[in-house]
Amino acid sequence: MPKLAVIGDPIEHSLSPVMFNAAFQVLGWLDWTYEKIQVKPSELKSLLPKLKSEGYIGLNVTIPHKQAMLNFFEPDTPARAIGGINAVDLRTHTGTNTDWVGLIDDLRAHSIKLKGQRILIVGAGGAARAAIYGLYQTGAHISVFNRTPERLNAVIHDFPFITPETSLNSLQNYQVILNCTPVGMYPHVDESPIPPPFRIPKSTVVYDLIYRPRQTKLMRLAAAQGCRVIGGFGMLIRQGAAAFEWWTGQPAPLEVMRMAVEKELA
Repeated sequence: MPKLAVIGDPIEHSLSPVMFNAAFQVLGWLDWTYEKIQVKPSELKSLLPKLKSEGYIGLNVTIPHKQAMLNFFEPDTPARAIGGINAVDLRTHTGTNTDWVGLIDDLRAHSIKLKGQRILIVGAGGAARAAIYGLYQTGAHISVFNRTPERLNAVIHDFPFITPETSLNSLQNYQVILNCTPVGMYPHVDESPIPPPFRIPKSTVVYDLIYRPRQTKLMRLAAAQGCRVIGGFGMLIRQGAAAFEWWTGQPAPLEVMRMAVEKELA
């Protein structure tokens, strides 16, 4: 019986079991299971071989373990460049990062032009690094803003092709703005990573990686100025689908996975 799971600390919020178990059911893979397991950082080293011995073939990885997994698994090129692993295969002892795939696939699904576009990333954590890696593959011109200079300098060191943005007073210079911070995530729904008042051209697309709530304060403020706004729900589904295909070698039932999570969030 092939078993999969997502590990993290905390883990109660994870929607991955809903998404993956719906996929297994529609495909008739009734012996496949997916669960969530709370794992503290001090437990990682001993737990990983235990899970393999119990029949687990793969794991999704969330906060705070993505970087630590580099110590236990052989990262592929994206995971190494991003500096974090969000999916591991216990059969091959390898790790990958599908966050960048989920983001780029979702941007393209919304017909967002990327090549040659000026894109501002707000944030310098793991999500921002995945966005930088993915957008670089598309030929976009990438700028990054972060309130902590040390974190911004670390990103510049690892991705020397990006342009540092020192303030949020030049939003009119960008065709796409991505929020890669947790600011505005439930339960802090009255917060925005770009403090109002601010001006964004109507032609700018504002993409917030947060998916809970479905419309963040940043998205509401940008929509009020006529901007097209997109939340992170699609990225959530598509990064999961990419992991599914990486593990199984089979196309993911994307629409089934999406509908299952939609129902859970309703």
